[in-house]
Amino acid sequence: MDCVKRLLRDHPGVMAGVCLLIFIVPACSDNNSTDAQRAVADKESGSVAPSDYLTLELRDKVERLKAAVANTAASSATVQDRARTLFLWGNAYALKRGPIPVDLPYFVSAALGADAKVGPAERINRQIDFMVRELSLLDEDPSAVGTLAVDFLEGGEIKAGGYASFSQVYTAGNRGVQRGGGLLIARHAISRYASNQTKDPQAANYISVTSSNPAVSFQEDSYPYAGQHGGFRAAIPLRVFRVAGADLAPGDTVTVTYGDRSGGSPGYLMQTFSNDRAAFPLYVDLDGSSDFFSLPIQAIPVAGTDIAGLHGFAPSVVGIAETFTLSVRAQDMYGNKASGEIPATRIFVNGEVVRELPAGRSAVTLVEDMLFNTPEFFVSPWKVTILAERLTLSSLKSHRAIEFSGVTRMAIPDLPRVWERLTGSCGLRVMKHAWTM
Repeated sequence: MDCVKRLLRDHPGVMAGVCLLIFIVPACSDNNSTDAQRAVADKESGSVAPSDYLTLELRDKVERLKAAVANTAASSATVQDRARTLFLWGNAYALKRGPIPVDLPYFVSAALGADAKVGPAERINRQIDFMVRELSLLDEDPSAVGTLAVDFLEGGEIKAGGYASFSQVYTAGNRGVQRGGGLLIARHAISRYASNQTKDPQAANYISVTSSNPAVSFQEDSYPYAGQHGGFRAAIPLRVFRVAGADLAPGDTVTVTYGDRSGGSPGYLMQTFSNDRAAFPLYVDLDGSSDFFSLPIQAIPVAGTDIAGLHGFAPSVVGIAETFTLSVRAQDMYGNKASGEIPATRIFVNGEVVRELPAGRSAVTLVEDMLFNTPEFFVSPWKVTILAERLTLSSLKSHRAIEFSGVTRMAIPDLPRVWERLTGSCGLRVMKHAWTM
């Protein structure tokens, strides 16, 4: 009001009307009034409300969706509307907050008709409502589900096709985990690592579960689970460790050890393909309802093994006197990039050494500025051989050495026919040449 008094004192002849005051007063008001004005502008523009990641319009839709799911189950008449709001909500959460439930995009797509093979409509309806409940929990109480971390017990790299031992440590969130709840041991639908077992601690793939709370024990159970980390088309039984004896209090931990070697197990048999983020997903049931909420997937890096062969990559067609890059890739017995020491390598053209690559630890070497610029390469067949030391040509069939060959001259009228032949036969280990005008 002081600013109004100053206005009337300095300009006594001005009769400030209501409309004028509406614009003048906020301009000289305190910060609280400015914030209120911004809030009104946010509401009118549909921007994000203070401390929220949703626009006001989307927040209203989300709250109405929560209420609808709490009161009535989804049906064929309502599931698509719910899925549309869930789609917008999930995108906003992923951009501003963090990971969303793993199967949310899958079931939203199914509900909107993009995937008719997911299963009966009743299953889709149930899953849409469950995704709303799970995202509601993340929205209202993000720390409720707890956290997950990985512990590489032995250090070093986990090798493809080998045995390993590692743990995932779950820390209970601020709601804890009641007796009857617990952890579901899931697996990626297209993984190739072994199935876990709990019967024989001396055998491979033995898993164990322990808690930091000595009053807590676990009862083994199974639960039919469907989705990317269960049965992809239909539910399959997955192992569940249910909390018994006492509740898990907030901050208590549960350690799941894969390939527990304390009883004599060789470890957990890993997949044969390398991966920077192999997934061993876990889900948590907080209250014994079998509502299993997804936990953030931890990255389990799986590296290739020792070198067992070479692989070459080169252009299918290059111009005359045009330089090109030859990629030499050291691979293990499964076709992954090899790890460990890579021996020195020589590159021959028609039996003559043209490049020598030193030993090292990089599985991929780019050989720049390769050039076939002598006349014989454009009038006769040629052959390129890549040979690593200690890997002999006698093992050519197992790709311990590589040979590229081709005929380099072709006429332009024959180009369509020859191009079809080249592209049809051009494998990863075959390098073809250019044509002459």
